[in-house]
Amino acid sequence: MNELHQYLSLPGHYRQVFWRDLGRVLGRSRELARRGAKTTDYMTRDEPGRLFSRPFEGDVLLEIEPVVYVEKLADVEVPRRGIISCPFPGHDDHHPSFKVYREPERGVWCFACNRGGSIYDFAAALWGYETRGKPFKELRSRLAKELLS
Repeated sequence: MNELHQYLSLPGHYRQVFWRDLGRVLGRSRELARRGAKTTDYMTRDEPGRLFSRPFEGDVLLEIEPVVYVEKLADVEVPRRGIISCPFPGHDDHHPSFKVYREPERGVWCFACNRGGSIYDFAAALWGYETRGKPFKELRSRLAKELLS
């Protein structure tokens, strides 16, 4: 009864947002259930009552926060707002346009040169590796050596 009272005390806009978000979560769970996945396979809680997707579970490197790996690999300090000059070679960035997100799922993105992605995309662009085949295995072992040891 208490939850119903809280819901009814919300302004109309927030009620619409609540139902929209709930519909998205339920729609996603139905879609994955049809494929045979269990809800616990792809959803977890990061705050009480808030669900989000964890597509990278099991890969330790993909769970490292972007701020941590950008500071260590590019040897720059990331300010609180997360915008720095682009560290990629071949991009002379006069105005900071490289966004370092807090969430590992979002990674990094340069709005000027339109490059970015996960830790693997970042390190590959920084060091000149490919993200497929044997070069990817070399990239992954170099990242593990640099960040996990």
